[in-house]
Amino acid sequence: RLERIAESEWTAVWDEEIARPEVSISRYLAVGVRKLNCPVLFIGSPHCFVPRAERPAVEAALAAARINCVCAYTEPSIAHRFYQGYCKGSLWPIMHNVIDVYNH
Repeated sequence: RLERIAESEWTAVWDEEIARPEVSISRYLAVGVRKLNCPVLFIGSPHCFVPRAERPAVEAALAAARINCVCAYTEPSIAHRFYQGYCKGSLWPIMHNVIDVYNH
């Protein structure tokens, strides 16, 4: 969980919500990753907008919390277009058999 305390000050803690059994990533962690004897690197985007000038502070907070991850930062307009356009408009219908991809 990433939170902005003040300008250019961020705090990061491991999100305990993903440890719940009904969350899919926790099943992945419990079954696969924990059995591996190697470091794990998470890659993803924060659930909030991080200005470019504050990204080093975010990365320092993540490192201080010993969260091994790489942030993929996006501008809000691009993130919105990707989520509402590509994910919801293309991927979701295809993955949930809402549209006929093969035109049969």
